[in-house]
Amino acid sequence: MSNALNRMPKFSGDPQEVKDWLEQWKGINPFKEAKQLLWDGKEFDGGYEFICHAIEQAADMGKISPAQKFIAQKMVSDRLPVGDTVVCYLRRLNIKPELITNENVQFFRHRWVEHLAKEWEEGVRQ
Repeated sequence: MSNALNRMPKFSGDPQEVKDWLEQWKGINPFKEAKQLLWDGKEFDGGYEFICHAIEQAADMGKISPAQKFIAQKMVSDRLPVGDTVVCYLRRLNIKPELITNENVQFFRHRWVEHLAKEWEEGVRQ
């Protein structure tokens, strides 16, 4: 479970304090932060295999807000059939099994997260 919520500040009640806190997250793209944490599919370098895990880690590291984490993970899960991973999705598309390698799947995830980052910048939050 994420400890990002534990990092929520304690506000004094001053509305400007809340506004300033929210302003610091403006312009931060959770998908760009997550992409930096994704595994490349080649040699294991400590990167995360799954996009949602990379988003979770970005929140735990304080790179994105808890709200951004929630919205970004929902955007990912809403685009996959319930319970599916990218591998399951590719299999449903009848991709040849020999093409579903770690390297190819991670390449797909990296491209997908780039697309999601672009959507985020365009204001898509669903």
